[in-house]
Amino acid sequence: MAVKKIKVGNLDKGLLIYEETSDSVAEKKYLKYNKDELNQYQEKFELLQDDGIIEATSEFFDHQWRVIGREYYRKLDFTEIEYNKELYLSLKCYVIIQLYDRNISTDSMFEGFYNILKSIRLTNGYDKRKLIEFEEWKLEKESLKTHLDKYKIYNLGFLYFNPINDASDYIPLLESIPGINWDVIRAIPTYEEFVCFDFLINDFMNKATNYMRSKYYPVFIWWKLSTIIPIRPIELVTIKNNDIRYDSKEEKYYLTKGKRKQSPLKAKGKHQVAIPHEIQINKEVFEIIEDYRKITNSENEEYLFHLSHHYEHLKMPNRSSFINRGETINHTNHRTTTLMTRLLDSFFDEVIQDGIGINVVNSRDELDLENRHKTITRFNLMDTRHFAICSMMMQGFSELTIAQMAGHNKIETQSSYASHIDDFQRSYSSLLAKDIQQRMTNLNTSGFEHFTFRQKQILSYWHSDYSKEKKIDYGYCQSKKFPYECFEDDCIFCNKIHIDLSNLTTQEQAEMVNKITKIQDEIQIKLNFIKKYYQSAYRKNESEFANNEKNSKELERNSANLAILLNRKAMLEAHLAKKREVQDDN
Repeated sequence: MAVKKIKVGNLDKGLLIYEETSDSVAEKKYLKYNKDELNQYQEKFELLQDDGIIEATSEFFDHQWRVIGREYYRKLDFTEIEYNKELYLSLKCYVIIQLYDRNISTDSMFEGFYNILKSIRLTNGYDKRKLIEFEEWKLEKESLKTHLDKYKIYNLGFLYFNPINDASDYIPLLESIPGINWDVIRAIPTYEEFVCFDFLINDFMNKATNYMRSKYYPVFIWWKLSTIIPIRPIELVTIKNNDIRYDSKEEKYYLTKGKRKQSPLKAKGKHQVAIPHEIQINKEVFEIIEDYRKITNSENEEYLFHLSHHYEHLKMPNRSSFINRGETINHTNHRTTTLMTRLLDSFFDEVIQDGIGINVVNSRDELDLENRHKTITRFNLMDTRHFAICSMMMQGFSELTIAQMAGHNKIETQSSYASHIDDFQRSYSSLLAKDIQQRMTNLNTSGFEHFTFRQKQILSYWHSDYSKEKKIDYGYCQSKKFPYECFEDDCIFCNKIHIDLSNLTTQEQAEMVNKITKIQDEIQIKLNFIKKYYQSAYRKNESEFANNEKNSKELERNSANLAILLNRKAMLEAHLAKKREVQDDN
């Protein structure tokens, strides 16, 4: 099998930051280092601090940065190249691009950073005179079966971002290093995959044996909790049992988010957000947690995800299970994010792939687009955080509410999440249309008369007795008071229409296609407003934030209209797809 070429960048265009391909979209974005844009990198540096990725006391021009890994603080030390300003500043900007724009984990960036420093040392800053020595070093490492794939990725990326000195001579040599089949630009799973995983994990929990149900209960809680509340993995695993409570007076359920100790952020003129550590959860999540505690006999444990439950599901329960690739032994009483990640990976491998037979892939490029039900992208713990924030944006939650729920100290952190909304919408629209079409296919006509008008509209391809109904464009009107019950300018969107697919004319089908195009244009306008709203929220003055309800009305209106447009588009696409299906069968 040929190894897929790793997507890193291009010497002429720069470092590849973003790539999106779908049925209708093909877009790529590249970045090259420009010292005149240093202020933009400094702003991203502060946003990374706000999102708990770079430690708050670090300064952009410090020689050392403390970044926050899964379990430990990591130190990025630029001291040895401080006198080479071209390398020094560009490497700092490269690290920021990796963490902010590419969403690379800090642990992976830590390894890549020191691989770059090592190559700078070996090559005297990518000097052509050191090329032969570097090639000999590479061949020696390869003969010892040393994995150089991450060495290759991060060095190539840095040279594409800032092609200094004799970079063009080093790039072919770096590209020749054997690499594994991975893609360093990782897009979060589609909305369709979120819905698929939701079905799979709920179905598993309903049918699994007691042992398997107990084993993967932490994954189920992670899913149920983090798809609603944009909780960080470290906050999840540090939830204590007494952090979950029921207030009998208010008849509400609350969760106190576990949090990593951090120094207070410097104001620097930015909007500071008061983070409420106690947030409301719904009854379903509370009852799921209660059930988990009873099953695992953990009511008296300090932490919700306590280690004794982890030990129970190890083949050989001992502390050696925590030692992996040089990790230190874990001294906490709760599952670490590393252990939770391994459990999630195990769920994908043992339950979804081996048990259900759905192939688990590591990137969206590997999905079987013709048979989507046969493949699914492997999730990581942070994916649901992106999903929850995008979902809140699409629903029109205020920027302050999202910041508080997500634990963002500054409003502007949301700008990085707003870029995912387009992808979220495309996936949502596609899935909704397929869902409507599927229900149209699976429904039998015996109970059709008991459905609501809206359900009849969606499922209206069934043959009905139209003799008592008024013939209109696209079908028949069920209203007995026509036209006095008309609330839509276009009959096709009314909840009293029966779309007669069997008699749709070619012209009517063409008009429906044209309506879909116009709706998509309107959807894009709404999406652009929502993205701009969140991306520019930090520019508002304090008085606007104080009157949050007044200032969010336009956002709420756009979000409400967006929901209507998405449903209209999906309804039209489903009916046209059903019409083509019927024609193909005939």
